[in-house]
Amino acid sequence: MHHHSWPARYSPQQLSRRLSKAIDNDTIVPYFQPLVDLRSERISSFEVLARWHDQRLGTIPPEVFIPFAEREGLLDPLCLGLVARACEQAASWPGDFKLSVNVTPLQLQRAKLTGQLIDRVVDSGFPISRLQVEITETALFSDMSIALEEIERLKCLGVGLVLDDFGAGVAGLHRLQSFPFDTLKIDANFVRSLDSREASRKIVAAIIDLGHSLGMRIVAEGIEEHTQASCLIALGCDLGQGWLFGRPQPATETLRLLKERGISPVPQKPARQHHRLLELRTLYTQLPMALGFYDETLGHVDSNALFRQEMPHANRLDERRLDQLLPPPMSQACHQWHQRLRQGDDTAFGCSLDASGTSRLDAHPVRDEDGVLVGVSVIIARH
Repeated sequence: MHHHSWPARYSPQQLSRRLSKAIDNDTIVPYFQPLVDLRSERISSFEVLARWHDQRLGTIPPEVFIPFAEREGLLDPLCLGLVARACEQAASWPGDFKLSVNVTPLQLQRAKLTGQLIDRVVDSGFPISRLQVEITETALFSDMSIALEEIERLKCLGVGLVLDDFGAGVAGLHRLQSFPFDTLKIDANFVRSLDSREASRKIVAAIIDLGHSLGMRIVAEGIEEHTQASCLIALGCDLGQGWLFGRPQPATETLRLLKERGISPVPQKPARQHHRLLELRTLYTQLPMALGFYDETLGHVDSNALFRQEMPHANRLDERRLDQLLPPPMSQACHQWHQRLRQGDDTAFGCSLDASGTSRLDAHPVRDEDGVLVGVSVIIARH
């Protein structure tokens, strides 16, 4: 950091003392910026941001004092104090929103810090499973083997992992594969140029598809215009963050906003179904069996070539539900079975596809980790 970023009349030593005192006295306070579901604009989570107003220095921007704190060895106590205060304030707020805190990869390599972070959250009364740790892509260059151990430790406790500013650095696919990220945040520079640059729209679309294929939720940062939000919705983005939905605010204003806006009813991991379908698609293309997958309404999602050869009226797979393609005696039985599935029944369904009984269809319900029906897997076998 360059010293000219600070008022010239203060030496680095004086600034270090002021910052250290501010950390000790908890005068660096948490502000909360909402992340909202793009379709409902209801709040899904908050990012915790540090704000510092010093009596002598005035308001110091975080892009100035945070690098200074890191250089002076003060970043760990700053982070721990900020997390503790934010979680204490948010613990009594209504809803099951999440809190995201920024941690550097170097911090994650310190097991002691990870333990202290967990202790602060637990002591605050805020559920540890609703905490998210954000890591900036541009920082993912050093040896992360130690950090991975700490990340797995956090993941075992239910802590979410967010990759911030994706697209701004060169971490690439190998980092996405190496780390168990739950959420991917698109760099704000791409979002701001959505209206003016076709290349940005293509990049954003590719990032959204990539993240979804890996089972992640996608957040677009830096949204300031309704046209940007509309474009992101059309591209399939899940969440938005930016001045259009709310600037960073102190706790009192954030609580008011939370009560006005409400909590997003969207499940925290909607991409799991998409991820599951991609895994099934890989299996379908590799196995020498007639396999198909239908969604929770019995609408056709995907199938392999053998399935399309064996299924009656295969040329209408995408036009009709599964029960509508079966022979009349079995069509009603399949429809009734589907109704029972939606009520929680987990039995399989089977029927013959021809009078001789040589071709048999078997359908099995597929449910996610919460027991919600996400589809039906279908096998056709010849005897």
